[in-house]
Amino acid sequence: MAGRAVLVSGGAGCLGAAAARALAARGCAVAVADRDLEGAERVALDCRERAPASFAIGVDLATAEGPERMVETAAEGLGGLDVLVQCAAAAPVEPFLEPTAEAWEAALLVNGRACALADAAAGRIMKAQGRGISTPSAPSATRRSRWAGAPIPRRWRRWSSGSCSTRPAT
Repeated sequence: MAGRAVLVSGGAGCLGAAAARALAARGCAVAVADRDLEGAERVALDCRERAPASFAIGVDLATAEGPERMVETAAEGLGGLDVLVQCAAAAPVEPFLEPTAEAWEAALLVNGRACALADAAAGRIMKAQGRGISTPSAPSATRRSRWAGAPIPRRWRRWSSGSCSTRPAT
């Protein structure tokens, strides 16, 4: 893994932060992306101890342009993109028996649309480079990879895309 360029979305949350730190410990340069820029900067600072090229990206994945901007910023800053790890997730923070459409729409934008758009943006870069891996999030884990046509390893299908956070999506 040493020398790989990695983007971790949801990098300020507990799962994303753990992934970013573990990858940096293995010599990967990590772009730590999160809506919480201060949190992403703290994680990127930890990553820079072992991977000096690591940096933070502030992004709102609930916007239409957020996922592509995140991927492009990471690839630009890292000089390419070898791995996309999607840990960003949103969950409505409201009473169970009083759900609102707005809260669920905001969560679905991050958990669904953003994953698909980030996968596509990263896939275009990786295809042009002739290499790359996108770890599927739970919503995007299917039997076959969308852009490479390769089977997804069984262990990936168990992974969660949650960031251990109960922060609202907006």
